[in-house]
Amino acid sequence: MYKIYADRRLLYDPRLPDYGLLDVKCVLETNKTGTLTFKIPSTHPMLNEIRKMYTEISIYQDGEWLFSGRVLNDTEDFYGNRDVTCEGELSYLLDSIQRPNEYHDISVEDYVRAIIENHNADVDSRKQFEVGIVNVPDNNDSLYRYANYENTWEYINDRLINRLGGYIRTRRVDGQRILDYVTDYDNINSQVIQFGENLLDMIREVRGEDLCTVVVPLGAKDEETEERLTIASVNNGKDYIEDAEAIALYGRIVKVIEYDDVTLPENLMRKGQSVLNSQRLLSVCITLTAVDLHLLNVDIEKIKLGDLIRVISKPHGLDEYLMIQKLELDISHPENSKVTLGITKQTLAESVG
Repeated sequence: MYKIYADRRLLYDPRLPDYGLLDVKCVLETNKTGTLTFKIPSTHPMLNEIRKMYTEISIYQDGEWLFSGRVLNDTEDFYGNRDVTCEGELSYLLDSIQRPNEYHDISVEDYVRAIIENHNADVDSRKQFEVGIVNVPDNNDSLYRYANYENTWEYINDRLINRLGGYIRTRRVDGQRILDYVTDYDNINSQVIQFGENLLDMIREVRGEDLCTVVVPLGAKDEETEERLTIASVNNGKDYIEDAEAIALYGRIVKVIEYDDVTLPENLMRKGQSVLNSQRLLSVCITLTAVDLHLLNVDIEKIKLGDLIRVISKPHGLDEYLMIQKLELDISHPENSKVTLGITKQTLAESVG
């Protein structure tokens, strides 16, 4: 059962007619802020207690915290009912900036802590985070990064998620708002999604926009000449590396990769080769939509964002553990809720086994 609170005051309880809401839907997605939408009737006792950009709305499922966020927009109809849209609490990171700074030889954990300390210094206590688990690795464990007035959420996406991978998530410990940066969510769900039972749809998409067969890696700029470091000195005078097998299939597709923090040509060569090894391949994305069987049987473990869950579909030759990438929760009509799982395989040719 779901309950919803507005600044810790009851807003929704399906057992209490006065505290009913209409069309309540919540979307949770990995590395996204998440959204909540609902209609609050004109007769609701909390109708005038909802303040845009201030009131924090929180959802609890079976007594466990699920979502918190602030009211972003609301509109009132002819009869005084209000349609409310909320954005998840990661959006609080949009309210702070990362002032100009350079980070040298810093670990991922210390870097995350520095970013969040800067955020906390910019915002009031209700929008602050405490750093929890940080286990995303950096190959050298010595990051080199710049900051230049970016808002914190965009900065985290660019300097951490896009470069190192991993997931930013929030959780609660004794009422404290905790932010983690993790390689995975570390829960294997005991529920099974199977063809013919709770698997609703499957889409297979072959993507080639990131494909390249030749890579030109560029490193840090020379302070005097402004020219970037290349791999020519360690690659027989060539500033590029190529893959003959991929070229035979797709032709020469050249891509430039820049690394502001790489100062040694040997390291630049290694990073360029890593990019070529991955981007010489086509990306095959498989997206599945399913129903959470917990909605039909409370004894079955409920599906949570980031869970690894076994998916079996013999007609598609699929029997793998996939991550829950997205939850679309229809709180007013739970039977319409859906979960989305995703997997990306890479292959040199278009066929996938």
